[in-house]
Amino acid sequence: LPFNLLDRQMIAGVFPQAKQQGTGILARSAFLRGVLTDNLKDVPESLSALKGAAQKLFRECAEEAGSLSELALRFNLSFEAISSVIIGVRSVAELESNAAAAAKGPLSKECLRRLSEVSVEYPSMVNPETWIGLV
Repeated sequence: LPFNLLDRQMIAGVFPQAKQQGTGILARSAFLRGVLTDNLKDVPESLSALKGAAQKLFRECAEEAGSLSELALRFNLSFEAISSVIIGVRSVAELESNAAAAAKGPLSKECLRRLSEVSVEYPSMVNPETWIGLV
């Protein structure tokens, strides 16, 4: 399922249902095509709503995560319903960075609470299919 800091719609319905049925969830799109990484600076102006929300999310928990990509990965790892997270890497350095972030474990309950209070102004924008013509 797609799941990340900006696209959390699965929490309310799918996660409890999966738990009730004893079904694991394989999460994808943890980095939302680079929006939730240090490449945020390269996000086009047409996606400024996403960029602003991502920056705000990082500010909420910067003391707990050293980078936006660490925050994004650890966010996904903070939910028991998620069995595994699919991530893409372009280099050994990215792989090592992600492994180090994952080793830090889930985010604190307080950080998760603060993150839950931040939403995207235009929720449809968390779907990369809506980016056609924007990027």
